[in-house]
Amino acid sequence: LNAPMIIMTGHDKDMAVGHNLATPDRKKATLAPHFTSEERAALRKYVIERGGMLFYDDCGFNGLLAATVANELYRTFPEYPLQNLMHTHKIYSIYYDLPLPPTGGDVFWHSENKAQLSKFKYQKGITINNRLGVIYNRKDYLCAMETVEISSRTMLRMRRSKDVHRFMTNLLIYTMKYGGNTDRSGYKP
Repeated sequence: LNAPMIIMTGHDKDMAVGHNLATPDRKKATLAPHFTSEERAALRKYVIERGGMLFYDDCGFNGLLAATVANELYRTFPEYPLQNLMHTHKIYSIYYDLPLPPTGGDVFWHSENKAQLSKFKYQKGITINNRLGVIYNRKDYLCAMETVEISSRTMLRMRRSKDVHRFMTNLLIYTMKYGGNTDRSGYKP
């Protein structure tokens, strides 16, 4: 993989299977309960050796997929703990100055159109050789970035957050500045 950053998101298994989201043809499918050993090895190589960034964004209500991903990160990077990202980390100030992690779509998970306080005060991360290589986010930023209305009971315009866009800009700049696989001098369109 030659990308500076990969973004991983998903829904809890019960939601994906229950709503037939598991396959494009909407047939019931068995979802893998964990990463394969090959996937763990590839992710480890990508983050540690190639200097890539993994951004995991939870898009699930019950945290089942988030718990699976946290377990897989532990299995993939056992010597590098998943820790709270302090609000003073440069990811929050490298371009835009954000005093706290922005509010994401998680504040609407159980209330549809009425925001509630987030349960997640901190994002988490894995630091490898003084470089943030993994961000584990339970705040549902990708839903907060949606820009079109879809058929749902939730008014997406209420979920949008300019600060989430600012954070994602910071993430890209951080990745390009500190990542090990960002040299694009040989790129030909």
